[in-house]
Amino acid sequence: MTTLRKMANAALDLLFPPKCASCGREGAYLCDTGLVSMRRDGTKRLYKARPEGLEEVIAFLDQFWGRSLDLLKRAAELEQQGETND
Repeated sequence: MTTLRKMANAALDLLFPPKCASCGREGAYLCDTGLVSMRRDGTKRLYKARPEGLEEVIAFLDQFWGRSLDLLKRAAELEQQGETND
């Protein structure tokens, strides 16, 4: 699994945490990759997203999905124009 894929999976796990006791592992990985910062509050670990850490992930997603999403947007706009002209 590529590092970028691991980062994306860890980000999803943080946003939508699995119901298990080992969630700290994903948070630590996200901290190590710079996607989040962490501070302790007693026995809790509080994570905060770092938008600047997501730049590489966003660039990858734009590269991967960018053209497809542009085409989908264009098709939806053309369809909507056709419905308003009827």
